[in-house]
Amino acid sequence: MSNLKNNSLRSLPLLFILIIFFISLSIFILHVDAYSFQNLFKYFNRPKCGYESCNLGKPGYLNIHLIPHTHDDVGWLKTVDQYYYGANNTIQRAGVQYILDSVIQALVDDSKRRFTYVEMTFFMKWWIGQTLAKRQIVKNLVQSGQLQFALGGWSMADEATVYYSDAIDQLTYGHIILKQLFGECGRPLVAWQIDPFGHSRDHSDLFQDAGFDAVYFQRIDYREKQKRKRLKQLEVLWDTTHIELKKTGYGLFTSIFHDSYCYPKSFCFDDKCLDEPIKDDPNLEGYNVRSRVDDFLNYISIISKAYQTNHIMVLMGCDFTYENANLNYKNMDKLIAYVNQRQQLNNSQVNLLYSTPACYTKAVNDEFNRIGTISRRGGDFFPYASGPHSYWTGYYTSRPALKYYVRQASNLLSMCEQVSTNIIVHLHVDRLSQMNDYQKQIITDELIDALRQTLGVLQHHDAVSGTEKQHVANDYAWRLTKATKFCQLLISQSLIKLLPTLKPFIETNNVIFCDLLNISLCNATEGIKPQLNHLNQGGVFIILYNPLGWIQLNTWIRLPIYIPEDYSIDLQVILKDLRQLPSSSSSSSSSSRSSTSSTLLNNNNLEYQLVPITERTLNIPERHSDKHLANYEIIFNAKSLSPIGFNLFYLALNKTTYYNRDYMNYVYNQPFQKEPSSSSSSSIHSFMNIDQLLSKTIEFNIQYIENVHNPLMITMKHLKSGESINLSIELLYYFGETSYPQSSGAYIFLPKNNTFIQTFPRPTINAIDGPCVKEFHLTYASWASLVVRLYNNGELEVEWTAGPIPDDGHLNSRELVIRYTLNGDNIRLIKRLRNRRDDWNLPFHFNETENVSGNYYPVINRIMLKNIFLYKPNEKHENDEIPLGLAIYTDRAQGGTSLNDGQIELMLHRRLVNDDGFGVSEPLMENGLDYRGLIVRGIHKIRFDELEIIESNDRITAQMISKPVIPLFMQAKHQPKSIEVNGWSGINIALPEHIHLLSLTSWPLNRVSLSDPRIPNQILIRLENLQPVTDELSMKPFNLDLTHLIKGITVIGMKEVTLTGDQLKCESLQNRLKWPTETHFQSNQTYEREQLCHRNNIKSSNVILTIEPGKIVTYILDYEILSEQYHNHVSLN
Repeated sequence: MSNLKNNSLRSLPLLFILIIFFISLSIFILHVDAYSFQNLFKYFNRPKCGYESCNLGKPGYLNIHLIPHTHDDVGWLKTVDQYYYGANNTIQRAGVQYILDSVIQALVDDSKRRFTYVEMTFFMKWWIGQTLAKRQIVKNLVQSGQLQFALGGWSMADEATVYYSDAIDQLTYGHIILKQLFGECGRPLVAWQIDPFGHSRDHSDLFQDAGFDAVYFQRIDYREKQKRKRLKQLEVLWDTTHIELKKTGYGLFTSIFHDSYCYPKSFCFDDKCLDEPIKDDPNLEGYNVRSRVDDFLNYISIISKAYQTNHIMVLMGCDFTYENANLNYKNMDKLIAYVNQRQQLNNSQVNLLYSTPACYTKAVNDEFNRIGTISRRGGDFFPYASGPHSYWTGYYTSRPALKYYVRQASNLLSMCEQVSTNIIVHLHVDRLSQMNDYQKQIITDELIDALRQTLGVLQHHDAVSGTEKQHVANDYAWRLTKATKFCQLLISQSLIKLLPTLKPFIETNNVIFCDLLNISLCNATEGIKPQLNHLNQGGVFIILYNPLGWIQLNTWIRLPIYIPEDYSIDLQVILKDLRQLPSSSSSSSSSSRSSTSSTLLNNNNLEYQLVPITERTLNIPERHSDKHLANYEIIFNAKSLSPIGFNLFYLALNKTTYYNRDYMNYVYNQPFQKEPSSSSSSSIHSFMNIDQLLSKTIEFNIQYIENVHNPLMITMKHLKSGESINLSIELLYYFGETSYPQSSGAYIFLPKNNTFIQTFPRPTINAIDGPCVKEFHLTYASWASLVVRLYNNGELEVEWTAGPIPDDGHLNSRELVIRYTLNGDNIRLIKRLRNRRDDWNLPFHFNETENVSGNYYPVINRIMLKNIFLYKPNEKHENDEIPLGLAIYTDRAQGGTSLNDGQIELMLHRRLVNDDGFGVSEPLMENGLDYRGLIVRGIHKIRFDELEIIESNDRITAQMISKPVIPLFMQAKHQPKSIEVNGWSGINIALPEHIHLLSLTSWPLNRVSLSDPRIPNQILIRLENLQPVTDELSMKPFNLDLTHLIKGITVIGMKEVTLTGDQLKCESLQNRLKWPTETHFQSNQTYEREQLCHRNNIKSSNVILTIEPGKIVTYILDYEILSEQYHNHVSLN
């Protein structure tokens, strides 16, 4: 009996194991819809992914890494959907869904095969349509390392025209989806930027922060590539951190392709090519194994001379290849077999293998560490030239309207993410949320995801760059319009939840966005909407959203309104700030008013100015509609706007009899006096309290000068030295080349041979002089005009309007530029190195072939002249001279240069009659609504001050221009008092001015794809320390307490992650590949990170993070929701 009992006890563990086995088997079969033990065997015996799955070749051999890949543009010659479905093949034969179908099957057929995919836009579209069985097959391929992802962004972003926060967002979105689908095995290890037209140091610095070990691309200046080939330096360690190249320090491994990103010549085995396949039947007359292998080895012999290690990458793929993957792999299988066969037959030292960019990176890393050194490079890879006259600098400006639209939509996405983060808290969607609230959150996420995905597509290097066909540009604009409406709907649904005290004062909950304010259109203020009725009811709420983490002290708002002619003698304008602000600000503001505008301040009105909308604006074709009646703009200064918050104002027009008739005459456009007099100059100090000036060290004065070609002159006086300098502004244009040696086109900028920059006739000038702003309207031609504005706080801005650019009957290409020139006999500047390429770090004598286009550079949002010195003639230059700076901030990406000392030139708009021959096969005409040419308008903000002030405020100013205040509107029942309606802010305290809130969004993204609704809500926050990195030894990190920063919650824990949020930062630092010349030192912060890396989260009563100067940090926060009573009081304290 005891033996039986002992046997029973011994059998229990076996029985338990069997139960666990069958439960696991059942779960597996249900999960993957599997039906064979072969699949089960693969599932439990799959090899490891990432670097551990790599075949690193044979020691002592020249290892040739074949990289099967496809480059799938997210729009270019066809739209995104046309490319995916294989439609419109008369333009280009391409169907991405068939590529992925075919590749997956080919990988299943042979486990030795590898493939690399990049564009998550297409992959996710394909994935959604797959069965559970097919999805599991793909997961197995990813987990085995056969299918790998490189870059992993929603698109392959451009680097010259993409704003850095947009680049981060689209990369994050792609990475998080890969992590949700495939776990750690889906994480891309390298960046794959094979098609953008030049490369940015700052963009690649983001790649380092995202945890990438390398970046790969093909396009660098043809002279640099030729020199690097000869020196065997096509692979370098790129110093992306420092402005000046350092001999040691962290860097990003950068590999530059020997040729293009496509197949080697004569070895394209795709069905889109006509190259000879490998015919390996010796009985055939066309047997060609020997000749094909010889040709391939000859090619390898050539390219191997350009690289330093015994590992060479050969790309096997091109644009939209692998629709027939079997055709590719069948020939590559043969090529590998017959090349490697020669190792035994002929003692060949060439070893051919399937590989991926990640595996190649690991192989060369081992080899470079064995060698012990690697060349280094700094700076950008701009401008990119593919030939002596082919400078790819035109696309910096191409399609300026689309570039602006993308920037607008990006700002809206920031707003939606910030607001939705608080709304999710407000819904009490916590760790074990109710299903009803969870569904609300899903809907919220989907509304935001529509804009995230669309903006991710628009960062593509043939989208925001402006290098697509016109019908594709139209499709991009349509997608943006549709996606922005979803995000605006979210704001409309959320606003009353955050501003419940507003509800009694509004007609409906509808929120109106005015997306066309740049052409003075706004449905919310059109016609009679702002007017009070006979019961003194009505008006419009103006709700200004500040998307930045700082209080914005001065924001000039311009809104179109309609004033009927019969109102001109009896109009009352009611404009109120409804927030509870300190009364001192308003009193000081009113104390400096002249008698002319004193009537504007009755009933606590804000100061404002009415300016007629110009004929130039009224004649824009997109404005032509019977419902567009606006004929004036009302201008006012919205002060001290709360951070991450809504700020409430109220506007109403009322017909009354006591209105000041003189003022109405005063605001009409008046011709500028021809004879110089006291009224022909405007000094900002004459009508503004100095405490409110933007600059305390510079006095601005605009002068009209008779009988000169450029009649407007801005004088800037340095108050400390008493010296002045003049700034002139003018529009000019180039004739673009239309034939030999290279046409100017969507990509290329090339002024016509033997022509100089073209000047306009002397512009006509009109002026408007008022209490808020002085405007000078310069008309150069019917298609080119400027408005120079000097606001009463010393802000200087230029509004440019370009188009329709004439083409003289499809004969001439024109490229419009604006030029800012410092004039004066008492200035000197530190020399700028034009026509040089010192960043190449090569022994090379550079000879510039195109002095204009070869010196154009991408301007994402600002361009600056530094070290301007003023001195008194005939006096010695003192050592304590104060350097000055001039900065121009743009509202979109543009091309810019400084062709002469003291000069800044920016390209505004282009109309080109010929294609440049680089693939678009269509001239960049942008015909616009009336087919005469698109009219585009934009803003430049000008800052001139002491250089220390300019540099300390530079990045803050740039953020304020790139992320401007967003106005919203709601129809009012009647006007409230300030104590009845208040604003709202998403954070409890404004951030220090050098700490920029780059991202604030609910986490995880893409919640709709998560299998478990109980996954806890978290918050992702990105913060940037804008302090410039001047001296590494004196850098002082900044500590920020997050515990009570965000309204409605207490932060109870955090973990630092990479820029893309898909890996712990400490793990990324520990696991990154190390390269020669890198200094492996541990700062205290790095040591602390590694010590805490084993912990899943940092939890403390006070959650404090540290940000080093010049760095971006990303954290995922855990939080607790504050009490219900708190949520019943959501207005700003």
